[in-house]
Amino acid sequence: MGKMFSAGTAVAGIDTVAATIEEILQFPGETTALAKIHEVRIGQSSDAGDADAEMLRVSWFRTTTLGTTGTAIVGVGLEPGFGTALSNSVSAGATLSTSLTLMGSEAFNVQAGWLWLPTPLLQITVPAVATEGVVWQLSGSLDIITLHATVVWEEFAIT
Repeated sequence: MGKMFSAGTAVAGIDTVAATIEEILQFPGETTALAKIHEVRIGQSSDAGDADAEMLRVSWFRTTTLGTTGTAIVGVGLEPGFGTALSNSVSAGATLSTSLTLMGSEAFNVQAGWLWLPTPLLQITVPAVATEGVVWQLSGSLDIITLHATVVWEEFAIT
């Protein structure tokens, strides 16, 4: 079993009306570790009224061409003494990734949030290749909203 890590981000001012698609989370490969994604959560904290109970589409992709990243988010060990994650450049994308292979797509109510908690056989393995990774993109918002994303992963160091 590998070491478990978690990282979260808040992205203010998501406006998919203007941008069509927003890359809420990037998880690039790390050449010194394999990572297995255990959980992804997406929610928002800016629209609480019934009029804002809209549906958003979240899609996740494997990519061989990551877009430019925003501020890197350091993974926090879920057990004392785990230290810093090797896969520590999780971030929101500043520009969209390309060369995408769709792995899944779902709709969710913006007020309820979205939880992806796959069974062990459906967990995504991120390869130990720095130019490859997994990204989560959102589309469909009719408002400018503040989104929050959290990813939990297991990391296996390559020696």
